[in-house]
Amino acid sequence: MIRYLNPFLFIYCLLITGCGSSSNVQENNLNSLNLEVNLADENSSYHTITLSGFNQEIQNQYDVTVQKLEALSPEDVKKIDQSADQIAATIKDDPISYNRVLWALGSEHFKEHSTDYESPEPTASDWDEMPELNGGMNALMSEVRYPEELNGLGGQVMVEFIVTRFGDVKDPFVTRSLHSAADHEAIRAIKKMKFKPGIIDGVPVQVKFTAPVFFRNR
Repeated sequence: MIRYLNPFLFIYCLLITGCGSSSNVQENNLNSLNLEVNLADENSSYHTITLSGFNQEIQNQYDVTVQKLEALSPEDVKKIDQSADQIAATIKDDPISYNRVLWALGSEHFKEHSTDYESPEPTASDWDEMPELNGGMNALMSEVRYPEELNGLGGQVMVEFIVTRFGDVKDPFVTRSLHSAADHEAIRAIKKMKFKPGIIDGVPVQVKFTAPVFFRNR
């Protein structure tokens, strides 16, 4: 299911280049951890995950992991067991809880170990977040190349696309054209972008968005 959030708020977020950068650093740091998963079955009423491989060169990696798990307790995480070199978490037998914990630990773990879940409905709660472009608008504009065919023409192309629950761009198309060459370049640049996905009730979801791509003759 594709979610629709306010594209004008999205454009505003793009213009703030530092949007969401600090939390992304922590999430990326946790992607390097080893993750062992045991899903609930007839012998267990809970999911369990075990994290190991903590890198001393990554500042506070162990403490950040514990903090993220504690932030989801007791609603999702029922128990946290700690030792010197690993952390084990007991998770509620619920697909949304399980995926919410994986997402808190990093997008790579979510990609590799996520399960299907029922699409949650928007609640306008603190769990709801709009997608954020990694690197902000600067990342997009640094990718854009000014086509020679524009011959000094400036303006913007509006591109509509889907941000997947993994932060990838899917099915972009032009909704406001400037020139065929600019349209093609806008699509190419948008496809190169990576996003922090939209979040509803703590779970990553697909979201449809529109973004401007600006062309200026420098």
